[in-house]
Amino acid sequence: MNEINPNTAEQKRQLKKWGQRLLVVGGLFVAVGLGSFFSSMGTFEPPRYFWCTFIGFPMLWFGGMLFLLAHLGTIKRFMAGEAAPVAKDTINYMGKNTKEGVSDFAEALFDGMHQAQTGHLSVADRIHRLDDLLKQGLITQEEYQQQKTRILDEL
Repeated sequence: MNEINPNTAEQKRQLKKWGQRLLVVGGLFVAVGLGSFFSSMGTFEPPRYFWCTFIGFPMLWFGGMLFLLAHLGTIKRFMAGEAAPVAKDTINYMGKNTKEGVSDFAEALFDGMHQAQTGHLSVADRIHRLDDLLKQGLITQEEYQQQKTRILDEL
């Protein structure tokens, strides 16, 4: 039993019933209208029952929508069953291959929050940053020594 809507089974039955009826009646109207249209080809008379197509096509559309609504839960369950394994594989792949990046991001975020709360970097953090700058080639050995000396003099 559906907890959200206890009348789901009856409503689905009604949607199927009326959807099927509209599909059949709309199909008959379209068949009559198109039959009239094509049978008048080659004669000089206008099609007599072509107006039936203007009634039949909306009935076909509306009946199809009702029938689709009746089966929407089944369709969605099928789609979820097809998509869920792919999503699971994607999440597992991303989890395994982004651990290092996520870890670096979390560390940077924590450091940034720590800096915002304390207002400055610790001496060890400042020297660590200097080491990184030197390793990346952004500063020279001489600049590294000058900055390290300045940081240590502040103690």
